[in-house]
Amino acid sequence: MKQWMKGLLAFTLVVASLTPVVAKASTVGMVVNGVVKGEITDGQDEYVYALNVPEAGRLTLDITSSVEDYARYQLSDQYNQMLLDENISGQLNTPGRAKYVFDVEPGTYQMSVYDTYGDGDRGKFEIVSSFKKAATHDVEPNDGTAQAQPLPFGRTTRGFLSLQDSLDVYKVVLPSAGRFSLNVKSFVDGAARVTLSDSYNRDVFSENISGAYNNPGVYTNGVDLEAGTYYLGVEDRYGDGDTGVYEVRTTFTKAGNTEREPNNGTTEAMPLPFYQKITGFLSWNDTEDYYKIVVPKSSVITLDLTSYVSSQANVVLQDANNQYLIHESVTGRENSPGRFVQRIALNRGTYYVSVFDSYGDGDTGKYQLLVKASHLLPELVVNKVTTRSTKVSGKTEKNASVVLTIGNKSYTRKADAKGNYSFNMSKKKAGATLTVTAKNKYGSTVKRVNVTK
Repeated sequence: MKQWMKGLLAFTLVVASLTPVVAKASTVGMVVNGVVKGEITDGQDEYVYALNVPEAGRLTLDITSSVEDYARYQLSDQYNQMLLDENISGQLNTPGRAKYVFDVEPGTYQMSVYDTYGDGDRGKFEIVSSFKKAATHDVEPNDGTAQAQPLPFGRTTRGFLSLQDSLDVYKVVLPSAGRFSLNVKSFVDGAARVTLSDSYNRDVFSENISGAYNNPGVYTNGVDLEAGTYYLGVEDRYGDGDTGVYEVRTTFTKAGNTEREPNNGTTEAMPLPFYQKITGFLSWNDTEDYYKIVVPKSSVITLDLTSYVSSQANVVLQDANNQYLIHESVTGRENSPGRFVQRIALNRGTYYVSVFDSYGDGDTGKYQLLVKASHLLPELVVNKVTTRSTKVSGKTEKNASVVLTIGNKSYTRKADAKGNYSFNMSKKKAGATLTVTAKNKYGSTVKRVNVTK
């Protein structure tokens, strides 16, 4: 038995002396914009490198592998997220070659190279690393509305989607109602999604932008909004690794509306004075406006709407029983407004004028509304004029301006405190026409008088 044990021990020592001892890999430094070379041998079949990335940007690894038949190349971040896990086939005389690009956040990354299957594949390899910083303005973390980064108007903000950070959120504060305009240039490889939402997380719009680092996609949009806080999000469209730089530029133009909110129904209707032009505004989050007019006595009302709303706005005049008296669609746009003017005789009472998105399909923009009433114009009486008359006289509103026109000549007087006025003139032939105009701050009343025998 002792002789057998001695023989077995001797055999074991011989076998051990023939089996290579593989060195355990130790981590060594690897610099960006540098080169590392190694060789997988019987003595060392694994290499581990620590790569420090100082800031957000694009990391490129160009690998040349002469390892026969396969070597495995892995890259992971500080959170052990695997960014690269590839087998590269090569030979001594025909090395394998591959290039990989990663948009990454700053941190320490680990690069591992080893015999893929542990079956004795041997040979040299070379890894050339290069890095280009993103040079962005986005301030991390800005991954949600609670962390949203303020977005300034009139300035280009450069952002970056990476493998570790696929969403950026910006806060947009509109001080008043107006038009928010957006221009996005996306260098993201694949598709980036741009979303604007309000403070209740309702999407105002959402759009996918296809592009690439050397052929950016461009997206522009303008939307009419009320004052408030909004959030602009830029993210990887499908969460499948679409990364890269993007640029956002926003502008804001005030609507300059003079309406008083809320005025979204008859109970909230804003009182509308006669002969005072109101500038109103239909927006994404306010698609209808109501105004109340009170007619103290029977009068002819003129409804005058100039619409910059793209593309159609409805204007309605209704009575206190919600009966429509006027209902019209007005087509227009920002640089070519539509116009609607209509006169209607109304009895004493309360009426409502509403302006709203014609079909509720996102037609928005400014409009100007003016309502006139005949009962506020000066009353005018012209006394009878005959061939024997040497003056034109009558009665109108006190202190009104009165103009007498005879042929091509006009004469102006001011009515006295009782409304009386009088013009001297030479006698006229029968059939001659005289025009008398009385004016006050609301407008004019005109009467034509024929001279009689």
